[in-house]
Amino acid sequence: NVISFLSLSLLAVVSDRPPPVIKQGPVNQTVAVDGTIVLSCLATGTPPPTILWRKDGGLVSTHDPLRFQPFQLFVSAFLSQLGDTGMYTCIASTPSGEATWRAYLEVQEFGVPVQPARPTDPNLIPSAPSKPEVTDVSRAMVTLSWQPNLNSGATPTSYIIEAFSHASGSSWQTVAEHVKTETYTLKGLKPSAVYLFLVRAVNAYGLSDPSPIADPVKTQDIPPTSQGVDHKQIQRELGDVIIHLHNPTILSSSSVKIQWTVEQQSQYIQGYKILYRSNSDGQGKSDWSVFEVKTPAEDNTVIPQLKKGVPYEFKARPFFNEFQGADSEVKCAKTFEEAPSAPPQSVTVTKNDDNGTAILVSWQPPPEEFQNGVVQEYKIWCLGNESRYHINKTVDGSTFSVVIPSLSPGIRYSVEVAASTDAGLGVKSESRFIKLDSSGRITANTEESVSTLSQQISDVVKQPAFIAGIGAACWIILMVFSIWLYRHRKKRSGLSSSYAGIRKDTCFFPNGLVTYQRGGEAVSSGGRPGLLNIGEPAAQPWLADTWPNTCSNHNDCSMNCCTSGNGNSDSNLATYSRPGKEKKSAQQLKQFLG
Repeated sequence: NVISFLSLSLLAVVSDRPPPVIKQGPVNQTVAVDGTIVLSCLATGTPPPTILWRKDGGLVSTHDPLRFQPFQLFVSAFLSQLGDTGMYTCIASTPSGEATWRAYLEVQEFGVPVQPARPTDPNLIPSAPSKPEVTDVSRAMVTLSWQPNLNSGATPTSYIIEAFSHASGSSWQTVAEHVKTETYTLKGLKPSAVYLFLVRAVNAYGLSDPSPIADPVKTQDIPPTSQGVDHKQIQRELGDVIIHLHNPTILSSSSVKIQWTVEQQSQYIQGYKILYRSNSDGQGKSDWSVFEVKTPAEDNTVIPQLKKGVPYEFKARPFFNEFQGADSEVKCAKTFEEAPSAPPQSVTVTKNDDNGTAILVSWQPPPEEFQNGVVQEYKIWCLGNESRYHINKTVDGSTFSVVIPSLSPGIRYSVEVAASTDAGLGVKSESRFIKLDSSGRITANTEESVSTLSQQISDVVKQPAFIAGIGAACWIILMVFSIWLYRHRKKRSGLSSSYAGIRKDTCFFPNGLVTYQRGGEAVSSGGRPGLLNIGEPAAQPWLADTWPNTCSNHNDCSMNCCTSGNGNSDSNLATYSRPGKEKKSAQQLKQFLG
């Protein structure tokens, strides 16, 4: 109809010839009288924009060459006077619209100190963000998203969003400031209006160049029922919309991309409903699920959270509030399969009555939501305690039991079952243990209980508390052993010191018995227990007769063992002596005997 045609024409005009954009405009300045003022206004557009300057709302004349000299495209410079103080506005205009930028100029009198402006390093200013993308549209709201350019420039701290719409005027308007995120929803927009958006990055050093202009977007219409439009007219126009659905694109095992083309537009298209349902063989068709696309300008979407390895049917339908148009043709697609993520259920092992050495293994399929495709076959492992007893079977996906013959009596077997799809083998079931006796009957499953006990013991051993207890016990044992070893070595060290004191005397005792006196009674040591036996020097290496002798004969050596010079000892002390030599005290003998 005529309204739809005019809307599409407006979109095309706005898209082809957007209003000019000021990339960098003038900045606030404070200068002294006769100082040089530079007001720059760099703008782009098609055709090239015309630059005008206004001061406090009035047009600034550029015909005085002594004061106002354009020395570069869109840049002006002149010498300041006190009367130049004011708000300056740069206006860049083309036939399709205009853009404005304001800055305040203050001129100080003679003698007033003016802080010169510091030049800004371009590397400290952020770079322009990416082109904004429209992610959602309603009657008065538009959601935009973009990305910062971190490859050059400094990191932005916030963003400014500018918008243009012929419904709101002929110039760009700042609609949001101090935006901290890369996604923002603009509110308060006019319904059924075409908008253009751009984004600038901001930090403490300045403002970036503008981003590329976003694609034109039209806010949704005011409900025609509130405008007095006939419901039949809405339904008739939606019914005239023709949607061609493309073949779906499989993205993964759980997502499909849907694309469509609208042959005949309508002003009443508020969005599209994508209807889909699974179409598994052997099962009745399920109800249609709905995925809504609320942006009329969109022509594709991704349907997520689909079942793995399941065929689906898709179709598209335009809608406006509660009114809906005609469906597109139906397209089919099947998500990618994956290996089953759950084992077969209810696995049992029983005796086969038809064969004395055969067993019957039966099971149920994995839960449907974990099959991840069509189960093509089942694999069964019957593993003995040696490889020569292994028996493996494979059956198709529609079989849920199998007979395993020729089991060897007395051999412990473990039975496992797993489902398989085209993508691979799935999770195995828990092992079922079985053992046949000599008559072919299933024996008590003691091995399984032993295995379970072993597993429990293994779990306990792996506990951190058990490991810490073992470590503490080992440490205590090591400390006790270290103390015992230290005391043992200390005792041996004291005995070695006694031997060393004896070895200092290099003279031999004369052959014969060593005697000592106790209470005046002489006692002989000849072979009695506890007394020294000089007659066996080889067995007593600590005796003097077994040590090297540095004397030429025994008479040359002498030993004084007495406590006094008169040669007599105390009657209460024991002594040992040699004929013709002095006696040694009994206390030294006791020390010698240990």
